[in-house]
Amino acid sequence: MEATIDLGVEFAVDSVTLGFLRDPQSWIFLPEQAVIDISMDGKTWNAYDRTVLPQRQQRGIPNTLRLSASLVPAQAARYIRITAKNLGPLPAWHGSKGECWLFCDEIVVHGH
Repeated sequence: MEATIDLGVEFAVDSVTLGFLRDPQSWIFLPEQAVIDISMDGKTWNAYDRTVLPQRQQRGIPNTLRLSASLVPAQAARYIRITAKNLGPLPAWHGSKGECWLFCDEIVVHGH
């Protein structure tokens, strides 16, 4: 998944929160990793945060996971790019074959 958000104007970003669904029975898994980059011009990107999710978090009952990345002090940005890497093929323990789904339901940008 790659999503680019244009805030329209320069914004002092102090945190970004991503919401993901995990429902292994429906083949929906958390991303392998999530990367957040920021930019003033939409061409030159700077790393904001990179989160790698442990595989043990892929098991369990359906639920949502909120990943938050914060910067102090806030960083100026107009564009925010989120890249979440899908898990790929279903894990061997799943018992089925095919590709995992990745569901992101919310991206929240905080700042001033």
